[in-house]
Amino acid sequence: MGQTQFDLWIARLVPLALEGATLTLGISEDIFRCWLEANYQKLIEETFSGLAGRKCQIKFLTLVAKPQAAASQNAPARPATRPQAKTLKVAVPVNDICDRLNKHYTFDNFVVGGSNQFAQSACLAVANAPGAAYNPLFIHSASGLGKSHLLHSIAWKLAKTRPAAKIDCLTSEEFGNQFHLALSSNALPAFRNHFRNLDALLIDDVQFFVGKKSFQEEIFHTFNNLLSRNRQIVITSDRPPQEIEGLADRLVSRFESGLQAEITIPDEETRLAILLRKQEDSSVKFPSWVLERIASGIRTNVRRLEGALNTLTYSCQVFNNSNPDVSREFVETHLHKIFQEEELHGVTDVGLIQRVVAEFFQLRLSDMTSSLRPANIAYARQIAMFLARKHTSLSLPAIAENFHKQHTTVLYALKAIDKKYQTSAETKRDITQIEKILFQ
Repeated sequence: MGQTQFDLWIARLVPLALEGATLTLGISEDIFRCWLEANYQKLIEETFSGLAGRKCQIKFLTLVAKPQAAASQNAPARPATRPQAKTLKVAVPVNDICDRLNKHYTFDNFVVGGSNQFAQSACLAVANAPGAAYNPLFIHSASGLGKSHLLHSIAWKLAKTRPAAKIDCLTSEEFGNQFHLALSSNALPAFRNHFRNLDALLIDDVQFFVGKKSFQEEIFHTFNNLLSRNRQIVITSDRPPQEIEGLADRLVSRFESGLQAEITIPDEETRLAILLRKQEDSSVKFPSWVLERIASGIRTNVRRLEGALNTLTYSCQVFNNSNPDVSREFVETHLHKIFQEEELHGVTDVGLIQRVVAEFFQLRLSDMTSSLRPANIAYARQIAMFLARKHTSLSLPAIAENFHKQHTTVLYALKAIDKKYQTSAETKRDITQIEKILFQ
């Protein structure tokens, strides 16, 4: 290489360490590091491997100089010398994605229980070996049970362990907005260059793509490109792929080709553990009976669970001088609205749904689980299955078991009623009236 190129790029490097077959070289600025990685890393690796007599790898780190002690005013000026490794401090590389991640959504802050253990284990495996295990990974659950937390946890771990990796973590709505902007500003090549050259793509709430054919077309080709090169993809949704009505079959097929992990409603023990972990960061520490009351009163939504603790903490600080020794009346008064909302939205008993639906259509309760197939009974049974899926976090096999049916029968019922709900005023009216009875 020419002298100019050597002085500009190579002469700036400072050798820091040789560990095994990896030589670490320091460089003063990020822009130089990026250029070296893109243009000279292979050349330096080949040259150094030849000199060392074995295959070696090169790693670049951006350096931060230690502050120098103030020089004496009478001391003669020293000529500038090349900095030595021992006078430098290596900066910890930071991935650009970190600025856009929720700092509270990490694996360390995620409370594991029976309802989410499978999903958490799969996410951790993906974070430790992206592209090698469970690709794509599809996480689904009702709202507020921890999907976004796990998605950001993966991104955090990847960013910390692979600072040079190209990672993007965003909602499907954000992906769609960026695509629309690129389309309207003639920047589609740049958009595709970004997303199709990622090492890991993590998309939240993929059900947003329903009915948006151009978005689905773009994400399909992006997925194909990434998967063909073993780049990691993680997707979340509020339902399994096969239940997302209006999603192209080929996209559903891609989503189903990897691992599906469901998060269900946490049991009371897990909910209590979540509150204890959340309280660690609070200045107010409540007695155990308060946390037990919140855990028993809020069953279906982790986000609402944390909101209740925050509400009570704030109320305590404002009205009770930060005294955690609150009365039961104080707790009930300040959390009354949240507990009431839980009662309105927290139907978890499939038996209750079956009973209300049977009474609404003037059928026997046994008709909900029988093998009888007259049109009126089949329709009512499908309505009950639809409401069980909508208002509980039970999996398809669990719902099927409650109706003494196969999960494929439940899946058919969900699609049939969802279509009727969109096109039939009578079906919409039936469901609305049944829900009023359930939540009264």
